[in-house]
Amino acid sequence: MDKPTKRDRGAIPPPEPRRLERVKRWSSEHLPGGMRTLVIGNAILVVLLLVWAIQPNPNTANRGPGFGGGNQPQPVGIAQAQPGEIRITLNALGTVTPLATVTVKPQVGGQLAKINFTEGGGRPGGG
Repeated sequence: MDKPTKRDRGAIPPPEPRRLERVKRWSSEHLPGGMRTLVIGNAILVVLLLVWAIQPNPNTANRGPGFGGGNQPQPVGIAQAQPGEIRITLNALGTVTPLATVTVKPQVGGQLAKINFTEGGGRPGGG
């Protein structure tokens, strides 16, 4: 079997000296400053691309607070409760994550003495 070469082992061969000389000759003939201008121009281009990739999207930066909105008041709708059956059954494994949570606070200072519901509890009167 033949003796393995660098190319056989997956190594990247060095650039051809003629190609590098052609680039140097072209840049010295067509660019003021020659190869130095080409290298500096490419470096500036890379920096500009990095800045462009890192900067935040201006369309999302000016949006207000998302769902939950911090300390902003939220609109509340009301509806009359109607007795009835809910016939939705879901058999699955996993975790239920609510879309929103609330904190019940009194409108006046002090502590709440009693909240008339039990989390996860059924409705009064059975059912």
